[in-house]
Amino acid sequence: MVLLSAPAAVLMDRVAARTGNPYGKRPEERAAILADLAGVEPLLRATADAEIDATAPLACVVRQLEALARRPAAVAWSAVGLDADAVPRPAGPHHEAAGE
Repeated sequence: MVLLSAPAAVLMDRVAARTGNPYGKRPEERAAILADLAGVEPLLRATADAEIDATAPLACVVRQLEALARRPAAVAWSAVGLDADAVPRPAGPHHEAAGE
């Protein structure tokens, strides 16, 4: 899992500026966003495999996500404390039963 993070002030500016979604325009909704950010973001950060600063230009964020997606599975699984050979693989028409 990758956490895309930005400071609360940046998130509030983005919510205020967006035009396609009215959520976050009312004071109680903004308070709920900040409360959720304070309560949930630390939990996400503690379990994230990586964190990307979402205040960076979009092209930079995309490059970072692409780089993470290209990481070998063994590296990705070891980052979360698992042995890639011990991770069950799906069986089905697009996968071999004993692994990919």
